[in-house]
Amino acid sequence: LKPNLLKKADPDQVITTHPSVFSAVGRYLKEYGCKEIRYGDSPAMQSFQDTARASGMRQAAEELGIVPGNFTEHTVLKYPEGKTAKEFTVSRAVTEADAIVNICKMKTHALERITGAVKNMYGCIHGTHKAAGHAVYPSATHFASMLCDLHGAVKPRLHIMDGIVAMEGNGPSSGTPVSMGLLLFSEDPVAVDTV
Repeated sequence: LKPNLLKKADPDQVITTHPSVFSAVGRYLKEYGCKEIRYGDSPAMQSFQDTARASGMRQAAEELGIVPGNFTEHTVLKYPEGKTAKEFTVSRAVTEADAIVNICKMKTHALERITGAVKNMYGCIHGTHKAAGHAVYPSATHFASMLCDLHGAVKPRLHIMDGIVAMEGNGPSSGTPVSMGLLLFSEDPVAVDTV
């Protein structure tokens, strides 16, 4: 499970995926028969463990017996068919997973206008390589093209957008909560973000 855990924040700040949405997805997958569920993200500003604790995600995961994936080690994921990027330095959990379920947050974003299903997968990039990516792909167009290649390399199986309370304004971390009352589901991240 790949939630949005951008930084340490209370769920009411709508910076991260809400733990209740994470819990609902985790419960469903366990009932469906998934046995070994792991979760994680590579936060932009603090450690994964601190961010998961502050957001309520760690507690929700522990209640369901969902353990953290390996987001401390990294590996290179080759993608020779990429148009903008041919390889990515990702957290090892990304390549160890049988399937990835993207549980993104509906938010605005200063560079890409929105951060949703497509942008949330940038959390698969390991640690400091995220900042380096912003330097290599500084424009919104190039960064978006790289994100499309990242999706092709990672191949998430399902995208679930937490839009129950979304963020508008100065996102992804300083915007204003706005009630939307939505959960969006699709195998297609572009469809989710377009809606």
